[in-house]
Amino acid sequence: MKVVTVVNNSFGLYVDPIAWVNRHRLHHKHADHPGDPNKLSDDGFWRTLFLCVMPYQCNDNLAGDEILESWTFRIAANPVFAILAQAFSFYLFWKLVGDLKFVLVMWFGIRIFALWVNMIQNYWTHTRGFAYRRYEDEEDNAMNIGEWLPVTATFSACLQNNHHHYPGLLRLSHDKSEYDFGFVTVKVMKSFLKGATSEVSIARIGACARLVPSHGRHRVRLAGGVDNHFSMPKAKMRLGHFRCN
Repeated sequence: MKVVTVVNNSFGLYVDPIAWVNRHRLHHKHADHPGDPNKLSDDGFWRTLFLCVMPYQCNDNLAGDEILESWTFRIAANPVFAILAQAFSFYLFWKLVGDLKFVLVMWFGIRIFALWVNMIQNYWTHTRGFAYRRYEDEEDNAMNIGEWLPVTATFSACLQNNHHHYPGLLRLSHDKSEYDFGFVTVKVMKSFLKGATSEVSIARIGACARLVPSHGRHRVRLAGGVDNHFSMPKAKMRLGHFRCN
């Protein structure tokens, strides 16, 4: 996970890993209500667009995991690293392509595309009236968008209604009719990391939950402090089979 974080932030889009985990957990704890750093229920399109760049201030810290306190993550979360990493990615792209205008268009274009992806997750899937709801959870506005393009672009994160109803589940599709590109991606990653099933699985749910050993099983502490238990011991965990009791 440390290698993926450093490589992604150095060669791709930069994301502060510690701040993102904390915002995501707070989002699940306060979804669409005060305390949610992503969007409040009454926030419109332009306000949410602004919040994608400048989110609400986080008033709590839910990112105290041991791995997030490691040197790797602390360096990756440093503003100096953020600037150097993005400068390096631009310079490397320029040297590989050799056409500055093309690099400028592509470099900024990718970030505009990422902003659109963020809006899918923060605005369109958290504004009632768009898409559909599988679960009528009144405490949030989470919706599902099931079209192939947004599902592929967001790695299934646009299935927000499913995700908020069962935040501890690895797969975000809850019906055979739902296309789940994110789950397909994790299965492909698993094929390259044989023997590391639990590590890959935990990486997917780690943003909104933390694992605590509990009598041969693993308890999942979700963002709101709610405890759930995996129905299988860690040694038998398999992709897509997380069920909470």
